[in-house]
Amino acid sequence: MNHGPNPRSCSTEGVLPRAQFASLQSSGGRGNIAGTLFAPYRNLLQPLTVLVLLALAACSKHPSASKADGSAVASGSVAAPAAASALPSARPSVVSSFDQLRQQTLAAVQRPPLTPPADALAGPHGVRWQLVSNGHESPMADEDSLSADMVVWTPDGAEAVSTFKREFASSIKLTSVGEEFRNLLKRLQAPAVANYWLPKQAHASWRPESWPDSDVVLQVHVYSTVRSTEPQGIRSTQPAASGPPADATAAANGLRFKTLERGGERPVQRARPFTLVWTGWVIEGLSVRRINRSERIETTLDKVPGGLGAIVGDMRVGETRRIWVPKAKAESVSPLAKNKELVVDLLVQQAP
Repeated sequence: MNHGPNPRSCSTEGVLPRAQFASLQSSGGRGNIAGTLFAPYRNLLQPLTVLVLLALAACSKHPSASKADGSAVASGSVAAPAAASALPSARPSVVSSFDQLRQQTLAAVQRPPLTPPADALAGPHGVRWQLVSNGHESPMADEDSLSADMVVWTPDGAEAVSTFKREFASSIKLTSVGEEFRNLLKRLQAPAVANYWLPKQAHASWRPESWPDSDVVLQVHVYSTVRSTEPQGIRSTQPAASGPPADATAAANGLRFKTLERGGERPVQRARPFTLVWTGWVIEGLSVRRINRSERIETTLDKVPGGLGAIVGDMRVGETRRIWVPKAKAESVSPLAKNKELVVDLLVQQAP
């Protein structure tokens, strides 16, 4: 059924003969229209021109085409080039958004007090620290990196270092800082802010060149965690051939162990599978020979051999322990340890 001119399409199609309308489209309307387009219809030029004008007038007067209430936008009749040209200005890039975040963070920076407050937590080597805010990302592993900015002040309150003055935020590899301070950083969940009061001796072994050789006050602003794609392994030194040290702990089944690196706050869930990353050495007289390195195996607590399950069940996720296994049980842990004393370093991992 014909309802008259289509208010969404003001066109000369249907008024002109189809062949001439197609010719007009392909030529882009260039040249002498009367002499070129209508040459075969010279006698009809005047009435056709009148019809074209009437059709265009009907389109321009249709009420749906002239409303300014936004109905054209809702019906999708907004010209595509105009809409596309508005997109770049309406959507800032990710880079510019992160730059804005850094500027906003810098504007909110306040120097911590020069001496730690009473509620500051104690860390190794005299470190005191304070968690200002913590986010929701999952905890960090040793091989991860932080996207962060930091500000360092000297004991007299002078600013010594500020990464906000650099073009990009810092990428801090956790393995590049001392183990004690690394364990403090691993307690942050991005986005986070924390203050640290570091005595000179606490950062002497890993201090960046730009830091002063003195006590410092440090504020760290963590934006995100960059997860490592490398499997987490065990970093441990070769054990002594003399057996467990005097301060090794005795488990209920008699095995001796010592904690090499503490994990997080989450204990191993005994009823669920977990991953063990383990490195093993055998003791052969005065020699200590490594038989494997950072081997990974998914298992359950009841399948852990050699009585190691009694020790693993009390560990926390991310914790590493060294266990001394006697000859009688060594082969059940690894056939390569038959009739030899075995030393095993175990790291336990388990998804939340």
